[in-house]
Amino acid sequence: MKNIERGLPQALLDCPKFTGFRNGASHAPLGRDEIVADCIVEINGNNFGSQSGQFDPPVPVADGISAEFSALQPVVASTAALIYATSPNQIVCVIPGAVFGSNVYLLDLNIPHQGPLPCPLIEGKGQLTAAAPGLFTEDGSGLGPGMFSTFPDGAPQPIETESGLVQVLGTGLRHAPSLPTALVDGSSVTVSACAPDPARPGYDRLIFQLPASLTAGTHQFQVIADGKSSNVIELQLK
Repeated sequence: MKNIERGLPQALLDCPKFTGFRNGASHAPLGRDEIVADCIVEINGNNFGSQSGQFDPPVPVADGISAEFSALQPVVASTAALIYATSPNQIVCVIPGAVFGSNVYLLDLNIPHQGPLPCPLIEGKGQLTAAAPGLFTEDGSGLGPGMFSTFPDGAPQPIETESGLVQVLGTGLRHAPSLPTALVDGSSVTVSACAPDPARPGYDRLIFQLPASLTAGTHQFQVIADGKSSNVIELQLK
């Protein structure tokens, strides 16, 4: 059957379609020139198969739970990406660290499709950048209370005002050319370190000094890395 508006066969219109990237923590749109190695990204589109799944820890889909999952695999610079979640409209994955230092990435999406017409691979090309800062929140929305804990013991929010060192989870931070800047209520605080989280691929831990002058309550927190600003999240103190 012909699609009257576009004049294209319906089978072709049912092919997988790529519509864009978003940061996996903040959900802010990412341009093709804002992709970062070791960053969690959302690949958005349509007709990405019929099943949904979540994987923790993330897996290469070749180790997935069904034949359909095994046929779906983002490949960046010839390296398979680890998958955190997949649905008909979105794939959440970690951009492989193997592309770090490359000037150009090539993204292929191998997506299963049942129909009389072959569907081409979804292909994206662009320049890699150094940072795409995003901060995770407790409810996964990119807004509200962030994923803060004391360092190194890991006590969660609300955090004691005298806690000293605090860590927050983000993504797209580790390859910034210098330590990211952390802001609490718009004022910079001392950042001690920024490094990969050892337990979760794609997650970065930013460790900062909690100012003694901060009082109990809710404070606004943001990170700037390589001149790019993250989402604003809430730091809760008691």
